[in-house]
Amino acid sequence: MIGGYQKRNFWKWLRSFYKNEPYSLWKTNNWKRWFRNSSYTLKSDFLTTGPKIKEFEDAICKYTGAKYSIAVSNGTAALHLASLVLLNKNDKVLTTPNSFLATSNSILYAGAKPIFVDITNDGLIDLDLCEEYLKKDSSIKAIYAVSFSGKMLNQEKLKYLKDTYNIKILEDNAHSIGATFNNIKAGNCANSDMSIFSFHPVKHITTGEGGAITTNFKKYYEKLLPKKPKNYWGRNLLWFEKN
Repeated sequence: MIGGYQKRNFWKWLRSFYKNEPYSLWKTNNWKRWFRNSSYTLKSDFLTTGPKIKEFEDAICKYTGAKYSIAVSNGTAALHLASLVLLNKNDKVLTTPNSFLATSNSILYAGAKPIFVDITNDGLIDLDLCEEYLKKDSSIKAIYAVSFSGKMLNQEKLKYLKDTYNIKILEDNAHSIGATFNNIKAGNCANSDMSIFSFHPVKHITTGEGGAITTNFKKYYEKLLPKKPKNYWGRNLLWFEKN
């Protein structure tokens, strides 16, 4: 057992350790609330699901402006689930090579085919080049576009491509929570079908591990949270693969 004196010393040491870190929790005024909420969750009957998950999903919707949010175990799971909903077998999908491999792998998980498109000088997928591909090949069904290193994609161009070529668009915003383009926040899905976030420890904010999907389409949200089986909660990949 750790006594009260040892606990006090531990917190004193922890604060002194982090107090000079520029992005440290201790630099904010919310560290007490953060520890209180974390402690509440760890002491509750729920660790990976429960009421805090719904609070988190609602907070994501409020911040991004998206209608629906689904919290998952990590960014890779978010991409995987989104792909199983958006794509069909043998679909062709334009995407960028300048990303973590989970972006293109999620396309393969759905039985679809990734087609890599070159990037521009800012590290983002070249949307003009995407249009050249779309003009030549009407069998391309989607674009998986990554907002790399905090830079959001051109939302006007995304809207143009989506409307003109009737394609699905997923925005991989694993790097970009908080980013904006002409007052549109990353994850808003104003010009895409779905967006994903990652809350891995190296990202802007972290839940230790975690991810989320946002969308404005009820039909996608309902597919992500199917009613069968009753205790499903929309996280079981096996259910998607069998249905």
